[in-house]
Amino acid sequence: MEPVEGGAGMHLLTWPWIGAPGLGGEPHGASYARILNVETGETRTAVTHPGETIRFCGVTICLGNTAEDESFFRHRDGTAYKSVPGHPFMTTPPSQDRFFTSSYGDGMLDGVGLYDLSTGASGDLGIRAKDQSISMPSTDSTGRLLSYTLGDRLHLIDLTRIR
Repeated sequence: MEPVEGGAGMHLLTWPWIGAPGLGGEPHGASYARILNVETGETRTAVTHPGETIRFCGVTICLGNTAEDESFFRHRDGTAYKSVPGHPFMTTPPSQDRFFTSSYGDGMLDGVGLYDLSTGASGDLGIRAKDQSISMPSTDSTGRLLSYTLGDRLHLIDLTRIR
């Protein structure tokens, strides 16, 4: 193995993109706000406007909060801004660059929904809060499958099948 030039302190986001700070990296800054393509040398840095906080970026999409603490997604270059409902709890980019889960509720946690950034559609997953805590669904490493349990039943959603 040989080190990647410019890769010190970076983590793999998705091949061939590496970024800093990665998950578990520096205690400040957005995860993957600056990324590097190790095959081409291309770099991309997330656009941040005054008063905003970027929480996480994928290769193309970033999750952030406005000064009023409203959540949004937008392209890394600052275009295609979409305000989103609820409180997305994410440490990975939206699955398929379009799907994310978020808790919702008026002042208190009520449930979890699945949201589609491409269409604006959303659906209630049937997950309910218990004592102000909630169990969020998880995705597989490819971002294709969303899974969660309700009672003794496992629910599995193939996100690639949603049109």
